[in-house]
This record gives sequence, C-alpha cells and structure tokens, in this order.
Amino acid sequence: MFVDPIEQLMQQFWRYDNAGKLSEACFVLKKILKRSPLHAEALYLTGMTYLRAQEHAKGVDYLRRSLSLRPDHAEAHYNLGVALGKLNRNDEALECHRKAVACRPDYWKAHIRTGELLNLLQRHDEALSQCLQTISIKPDCADAYFGMGVAHAALECPEDAVIAYRQAVRLDPWHADAHNNLGFTLGALKRFDEAILAFHSAIAIRPDHMDSHIGLARVLANLKRYDEAIAAYLKAYSVRPDAECAYELGRLLHELRRYGEAADYYRKATATKPDYVKALDGLGNVLADLKRHDEAVAVFKKILALDPGDIPALVNLGNTLYEHRQFDEAIEYFQRVFAIDPDNVAAHNGLGSVLVELNRIDEAITHFNRALELDAGYEGAVYNLGVALERQFRYDEALEKYAQAAALKPDFAEACWNSGLVHLLHGRFSIGWPDYEYRRQLKGAAPLPVTPYPRWDGTAEIDGKKLLIQAEQGFGDAIQAARYIPLLEHLGVECWMQCLKPMTGIIRRSFPHVHVVDVGEMPDGLDFHVPVMSLPGAMKTDSEEDIPASVLYLVADPERVAYWKRQLPEGFGKRVGLVWRGNLQHGNDHNRSSRLNDCLPLVTSNTEVLFVTLQKDLTAEEQALLQDLPNVKALDAELIDFDESAAVMCNLDIVISIDSAPAHLAGALGIPIWILLPLHGEWRWMLGRTDSPWYPSATLFRQRSFGNWQELVSRVSTQLNSL
Repeated sequence: MFVDPIEQLMQQFWRYDNAGKLSEACFVLKKILKRSPLHAEALYLTGMTYLRAQEHAKGVDYLRRSLSLRPDHAEAHYNLGVALGKLNRNDEALECHRKAVACRPDYWKAHIRTGELLNLLQRHDEALSQCLQTISIKPDCADAYFGMGVAHAALECPEDAVIAYRQAVRLDPWHADAHNNLGFTLGALKRFDEAILAFHSAIAIRPDHMDSHIGLARVLANLKRYDEAIAAYLKAYSVRPDAECAYELGRLLHELRRYGEAADYYRKATATKPDYVKALDGLGNVLADLKRHDEAVAVFKKILALDPGDIPALVNLGNTLYEHRQFDEAIEYFQRVFAIDPDNVAAHNGLGSVLVELNRIDEAITHFNRALELDAGYEGAVYNLGVALERQFRYDEALEKYAQAAALKPDFAEACWNSGLVHLLHGRFSIGWPDYEYRRQLKGAAPLPVTPYPRWDGTAEIDGKKLLIQAEQGFGDAIQAARYIPLLEHLGVECWMQCLKPMTGIIRRSFPHVHVVDVGEMPDGLDFHVPVMSLPGAMKTDSEEDIPASVLYLVADPERVAYWKRQLPEGFGKRVGLVWRGNLQHGNDHNRSSRLNDCLPLVTSNTEVLFVTLQKDLTAEEQALLQDLPNVKALDAELIDFDESAAVMCNLDIVISIDSAPAHLAGALGIPIWILLPLHGEWRWMLGRTDSPWYPSATLFRQRSFGNWQELVSRVSTQLNSL
C-alpha cells in the first residue's frame, strides 16, 4: 500500500505541534517544503509558526506565498491581516480581513478585526457599520459592542458609547478593556462615581491594567481625593515606568505645590523620554517655582535646542528670567516671540511685567492693554495692569483691576492679596485684613503645617483658652505682631508661640508667661491656633486707633546691654546703628534694600558720629569698604540672635535701617529708628507719612524717585547733622 511521504511528514508535524515541540515541528515543515516548495498548507503553517514566534515579517512572506496558491483560504487572509497589523501596516491588514470575509461571510473574527482596524484608521462611521454587521452574525459578541463604544466615543457620542460598553461587559464581565473604556467615558461625562466603579472592575480583572490605574487617578484628582489619586498614579508607575504616567503624576504634585516631588517625577519622565517637551516644560516651571532659576533656564533652553521656535518655551524662559531679575535677557526672549507671533498674549503680559520692574510703567501699560485687546478675559494681564497702575499711585483704578481679575478667576490669590495691601496701605484695616489672609495661597508660598486644633479668627470665645501663635513669613512680621501678646494675656489666654531660634531669647524675656516652642511644633492639649500675622485682624485692629503701640513690648538682656556699653568706643558725639540691606530671600528685597556704597556718604560726612553696623553676613566687598573708616564699628558674627542685636541697640542714640527686621526690633524696643523706604513702600508704613502708628519712635524717610537712594541718604545725613 502506497503511503504519501508528504502526508506522513504532515502527520509528524501535527504530532510535534500538538506536543508543543515547536522547533521539531518547524524542522518537519522545512523537509516538506524542500520536497514540495509549492505546498500551500506547509507554506501556511510555516507562516503561522513564524507568527507564534513573533517573527511577523517572515510570517507575512510565507502567508502571501500560500495565498498565491490558495486565494480562497479565509484563515490565511485573516492571519496575514493579523501579522500586517503587528507591523503597523493597517491599510494592508484591513484589505486582508475584508478578503477573509469575502471568502467566508460568516467569519465573525474577521468581521471583528475589520471593525477594530477601521477604528484604528479613524474611519469610525464605517467601524460602526462593521460592528453592527458583526452583531447580526454573532449577537452575543462583546468585542463588537466594544468596537461600537470606541467608535461612538471618537464620534463624540459619549452616551451611546456608555450604552455600548455596558452591553460589552454584560456579555463578557471579564472584558477588562471594556470596563476601562467605560470608566474613561463616564469620567469625561463627569459621572465620577460610576467611573471609579468601572476602573475598579477593570483592575480587579487585570491588576496590571496601567490605563485603568491612570484613569482612576484622573477621576480621583477631579474629586480632589488627592492622596488616593497619587496612590493610583504610583501603582500605574509601578506596573510600567511610563513617561506619560510620570508626567501626569508630576503635574498633579505640581498643582498641589509639592514642588520637590513634582520635579522628581518630571525628571523621571524626561529620563525615559529625553525629548518629552511637556515634561521638560513642567520641569522648567516647577524649578522656577522652587526659585532654582538657573536650572529652570537650562531646561527651557533644552526645549529651544529641540525647537528654536517653541513659543511656550520662549515665553516661559522670558518669565523665568524676569523672576530671576535678568531683565535684559528676558526682554530678548519676549522679542523673539513677537518675531514669530506679534499678537502673543502671554508675551505681551510677560514683557509688561519686566517693564514694570524697570519702572517703565507707561510702556508696561501699553503691553498689558494690548494683551487685553487680544484676550479681554486674560486675568493675568488684568491683574498686572492693576500692579502697574498701583506703581503710578492710581490706587482706585488698581483696585478696580484687582476686583476684575478676581471676578475672572475667583481663586486668584494674588489679586485678592494685592487688593488687601492697598486697603491696608490706606489705613482701611477692617477691609484689608480679610484679603491679607490670601498670603498663604500666593504662588510659591509654602503652606503652613496643619495643626490638630482649629484656627482662631477672632470670632470664637478665647478667654481662658490655650492659643498657639504659629510662625510664618519673616522675623519683622513676628516682631510687629508680638505686640498683641499682652492683650491676649490680659484676656486670660495662655499663649504658646512658635519661634525660630534667633528670636527665642528675647521673646522668653519679654513675655515670661509665653510658652516658646520650635517652629512646626504642635503641643498637645491646645484649643486654637492663629498664624502670627493674622493676629491684627483677629484682634480687631480695624483702624489706626486700634493699634497697640503705646507700650514698649520687647525687653533687652540687661547684662548684654552692659557688656556692649563697655565694648563700643567712646569719644563720639552720637552712636548710630546702620542697616542697609535685608534678607536676600525676601520677595521685595531688590526694592527695599540699598547698597553699602549708597550709605557711605552718610558715614563719611558725619565723622563725629560712631556708626555701628547691625548688618549680618557682611560680604568681602562690604568688609573692605568698612575696615578703614575710623568712625565705624563693624559687627557681624557677634550678632548671634535678636537678643544680642537688642543689647547693642540699647547703647545707640538712633538706628538707621532699611525696611527689615532690625527696624522692627528697634521700634519694639522704643529706640529712635529712622527707616529708609523705597518709592513704593510696604503697607505697614502707609502713605506719605514720616511717622508710624505701629512704632512711635520711628521716623520714615521715603525715596522721592524710583531707586534713588543717594538723594534719600543725603536728606538723612542733613537731618543727622542737625541733631
């Protein structure tokens, strides 16, 4: 009896194939094709073997050769389509699946794949028709309903998409992708609770379903359930360290002002995908928020190296250089934007902000107005126009702009805060304090630590209660607000005060009944907390007459006072303390601080006066300027805290200081203090006055033109000479 050797080899192939012995099966197919190169079935099976081995290009070759011999082989057309799809040759794949259907009209798998490809090719109307055709052949086909959902969602018919996805999961409760897509569609419809259930269903089926973790994170963020959202992003990132996931987590952390963590995830996104512009942009902006301006500039320049015409990067770089006070370079980048897009609203706004800082106010107003001509609802330009008008002392107009900006963006903290400052500047304290509370919401402001007890705003009964006065902002603010402690104690309040170390000594001595604790410490058993600069509002300082200023409230250490009396040189007519600059980290330091060179004429023209520097952290240049002046006693490292500074001040006739903590310290001690103010002084010094309701011993000297310290120092020198 004759046995066909090819048939024997085919039987051998199936035995190996069924046993999972792939290499042996392939060897048998090679034997067959060596004997019969045009054996259609062997060519087809060889192609399928390559597909199983993920060698799709080789599989395509063999399947095509098989179809040239058997053009009516539906499965070969179908599997050739699958292989071409794996190679992203979707148009060819679609044609193959259509041929499979032509060969076998009830081939429902080919119908499904045809619908999938039509959706991939953005031919969604055709995809819908194809899915309906599939359902007519196989009514219980979950994948067909899934494809309908994809098409409806793409055609912006989300309600129809929801119906289709729900039918898909009814037919196949284990269809993780259908649950996932249902979640995204419900999220887009803001049906967040239903979306959460859908994502949880997908994750229960496939715990590693990354898209579902990301979709869940987005929905939770929309619901402001931020800790859960972050956990969902972290789970997604643990499934696959994907650049897009890292970027989204970075963006959420950025929005929550967790800047350091945000920077970490933006960096992870760019490490995975170095040319990921969105992540680079986020990284640059968060570095700017962290005041790490040099690093931010480098990131934005990296974006511009990828695309020199990237307008958002040019604008962000201009804004960062502005914040870094590199104004000339900032102007250059804004001008580069205008060369590409003369009507760029953000660039007009950014350039206007630079011009305000250069005191070119009229030019700035022109740019802000142009931005608003282009976009009347651009709240940033409305706000900045208010700032510019305020610089021109047009306060009523500025208030109108701040109110307009806040109406456009109700949570616009800067607009509300600036409005409050204008009212405080004019002595309208009862109006100003509520808006002053927006200071903690300003961009870049670090949130105060959460306390375990409620905030006291002046309305709750406080008599006999325990109150934590919470540290914030600078030393000067804390000194200014400490005046309220005796009033609180008079009401029977037990005060606990957070203090930075340089203030602890003088606070303990001045207020012996106050419990002084470290910043951030939250003692158990207290009733309320109040941020230190919320005390004026809480204590109903509604007008100038309400300011407790009649009693000196800080007390120097008598022993240290006696020590410094012995240390300071004799033989001078007067002793004058001198402070010419403040903390470089203060947001307004560039405006409020002078340079030592500006103040030297005061020293050299009053040789009979001993000038005692109360300036911390003298630079090498400042030390060199002071060392040969015979009427200067330069102190620096000796001033270890405010207690030591207070002891020195008590041996002086006058302290002359810019608007900084030593000015507040001298005022609180009752020592004559001459405060040198810029043209645009802070709210507490009010308008046009030479005295201060906060410090009776203060005399205010104001600039008469922007940045002109020399003229102001000349007036101070004349006044000093006349004493």
